[in-house]
Amino acid sequence: MPGLSIDDEESELRWQAAARAEALLTDLQERRPTESDLAGLLGYAREVVLARISDEEGTVLPALRQAPGDHPELDELHAEHLRLRSDIDDLAAAAQHDEAPADLPKIVRRLIARLERHLATEAAILTGGGYTSAHRDWARAGHWYSLT
Repeated sequence: MPGLSIDDEESELRWQAAARAEALLTDLQERRPTESDLAGLLGYAREVVLARISDEEGTVLPALRQAPGDHPELDELHAEHLRLRSDIDDLAAAAQHDEAPADLPKIVRRLIARLERHLATEAAILTGGGYTSAHRDWARAGHWYSLT
């Protein structure tokens, strides 16, 4: 996103994903229909998270691999991309059921936890390890606009 720092961009992505996940988990807890919030989280994950992963795989990782020295952290970043894709596939499979599967809360929490870890790992690599969690209150930020 033009004009945003890495921290701001990550805070935006985290908040958007977490807000959608929280709405879905609330639906599940209160036994309300989940279709709309599940579609919202899945759509966001596909349109934003997968697009970001694809961009990183196609441009960022190849450029970083060309820097002198070994880069084992890039292999971990790639592995995280694969795990996030798998989590999104699990979410998509859950959306195919007429009723929410019993393990849907676990799938949602795992996706958000992995996304959080991935963004922290990514920031550490891209900023040379200078990542700080200055935006830990991202889930309470009410001023973010939708990316999609």
